[in-house]
Amino acid sequence: MSTQKIREVEKLVQSYVYRNNGDCFFVSTGYRSTIEALGEVWYFETFAWEWNRETKDRGELIADNSGAKTETAAFDQHFSLANELHDTGKFENE
Repeated sequence: MSTQKIREVEKLVQSYVYRNNGDCFFVSTGYRSTIEALGEVWYFETFAWEWNRETKDRGELIADNSGAKTETAAFDQHFSLANELHDTGKFENE
């Protein structure tokens, strides 16, 4: 019997990105699972939405930078996306 602790779905980090031109974005990274042919797979997903700073409402989903397998890689994918949104206002998925 395995003694490995199974993690639960959880939020890892979230950020609000404000650009000088007034554009705002909400970036969130969480840990979740999916069922694939070989069974349950856990990974970190990072999404970004337009953000209305007055109403605090999320707008259109504008980015998916998911797939990291470790927390270190998840922080990298999160802040890479946040930096790109801050610098350019858009996400160019590679």
